[in-house]
Amino acid sequence: MRLFCYSAHWRFLYFHGQRHARLLKNQTVYDEPTLSSESSRLFRFLSSLLFFAPEVHLREMKELWTDEIIIEITWKKFMSKLQDEWNVFALSVGFVSCCDYR
Repeated sequence: MRLFCYSAHWRFLYFHGQRHARLLKNQTVYDEPTLSSESSRLFRFLSSLLFFAPEVHLREMKELWTDEIIIEITWKKFMSKLQDEWNVFALSVGFVSCCDYR
């Protein structure tokens, strides 16, 4: 019964059997995007200071969050990738701070 509920929910979200069904996970089925594609000046300025990493992450998140729907598997992969990046960054900062440059 639970499996049938998941299947029915998936069919509802992806417009299964309809003329404009969602064929790809990052494809929208609506005419207009819900989010503005322009970023603020402050975001662009801070992004340039951070080597444009926030823009890359924002672009990836826009692909994940299509029509206000997030697929759990892809979200977990994205979050594990961010955690891995953070671990590498923290280790490299720790290594540099422990080195003695005298």
